[in-house]
Amino acid sequence: MRSSADSETALIIEKHGDILVVIAAHSLERMPPALAEGAAALILEPLREASTPLLVIDLGNVGSFGSPFLAMLIRCWKTISERGGNMALSGVSADIRQLLKITRFDTLWPIYNSRREALDALNSD
Repeated sequence: MRSSADSETALIIEKHGDILVVIAAHSLERMPPALAEGAAALILEPLREASTPLLVIDLGNVGSFGSPFLAMLIRCWKTISERGGNMALSGVSADIRQLLKITRFDTLWPIYNSRREALDALNSD
């Protein structure tokens, strides 16, 4: 599944076993709110269908993001939490880490250096 923005792919959505992986592209940094809504729908649908949703958001290609993407992360986390699942972030830049620390979301979402580390962690839970 792909969500496109001006012919650039903003998000790539993959399935790794029971884990949904969302790989964010650099173009996500300028994702308009309307596109964030569409992306949220693409991500939330399989999370709602899973008995215990597991999600990795790979931000390795992104240096920063705005409030529309942060709101989408919160929506995903709420959906996952309500269903007893887990969500993790990987490849988080220093700027995004600072934003997550200021907003205290770093206490809600485990952060891993790589997608592989995040996948391994969710597989072991």
